[in-house]
Amino acid sequence: MALTITECETNQSHLKSVLRQLVQSNRVTATDVDDILHQYQNYADCMIHDNHKLFTSFNPSVSRLDTLLIDTMSRNDSYSKLWKVVMMLLVLSHGQATVERGFSINKQVDTENLSEESVVAERIICD
Repeated sequence: MALTITECETNQSHLKSVLRQLVQSNRVTATDVDDILHQYQNYADCMIHDNHKLFTSFNPSVSRLDTLLIDTMSRNDSYSKLWKVVMMLLVLSHGQATVERGFSINKQVDTENLSEESVVAERIICD
């Protein structure tokens, strides 16, 4: 099952938005935008169509997305500019989840391991 026209247009619209942000932040040159869009269109038309089973059977809970993209995109020189953009997107931070998880764990440890007297003593030391 190939991508529908609506899905392709939506994906290209999202890519254009991402590229606009990358150009504004000087991560991608404005002259490369058309090449990247063309490489994406070629990737969607050819690579996904030729490796249809590989993409439709992809399960993110079993396989890694970066491995799939390395196998299908990075080793092909005709997608070199697109691959650079994809690499930037793959290493983007996903917020403060790890920091917040650390605070949550610290709170849980404090609650479980400190008796009332220890907490009072700790507050006195801090003051």
